[in-house]
Amino acid sequence: MQMPDMEPSYLLFGTIFALENRLQVLGDRLLEEITAKQWFVLVVLGLFGEKAPTLGELAEEVGSSYQNVKQIALKLEKKGYVTLESDKSDRRKCLVRPTRQWFELGEKYDAPSTRFMEQLFAGIPQEEIRRAVWVLQGLQRNSKTMGKD
Repeated sequence: MQMPDMEPSYLLFGTIFALENRLQVLGDRLLEEITAKQWFVLVVLGLFGEKAPTLGELAEEVGSSYQNVKQIALKLEKKGYVTLESDKSDRRKCLVRPTRQWFELGEKYDAPSTRFMEQLFAGIPQEEIRRAVWVLQGLQRNSKTMGKD
């Protein structure tokens, strides 16, 4: 399909949505045990290292609502990939901790994930990828400040 003659920012906005849908379908095909959204939550959880984040902190980094991440975390807990526990210093907060099964899942998908990323970014120079990251991070920063006035 040929792209319409459209303002580039509108075209980028639409492309992001279409790409998100396509990546979710591809991710769901790659992963047997979990969905692409569940996988993304687990990846973000791994970025916290040894510190167990609260559901709120995890939701902030995932870029989704507390309720959406809570629902995903509950499903991941049922599957044995995380544990949810009350924060000892503030019982109102819920901590998310990865389990041994989470680490095993990461090991299982290490090579397939690498192949997936290589195929996805094939033919795109590193400098172009860096520029795309810069633009998307700018959009993310701007989106966080929208609606706060």
